[in-house]
Amino acid sequence: MVVSLPAGRISRYLVKLPEYYGYPIKIRVDNRAKLTGNIFID
Repeated sequence: MVVSLPAGRISRYLVKLPEYYGYPIKIRVDNRAKLTGNIFID
């Protein structure tokens, strides 16, 4: 099953995560693909 989620919805979800779980101590980043969505470039 493949599901496509709009970038705006993902962005709103990511903003709310720290309210529930707090900020992470570390963030691991995979730099193979570049972010191309305009919603993430703010």
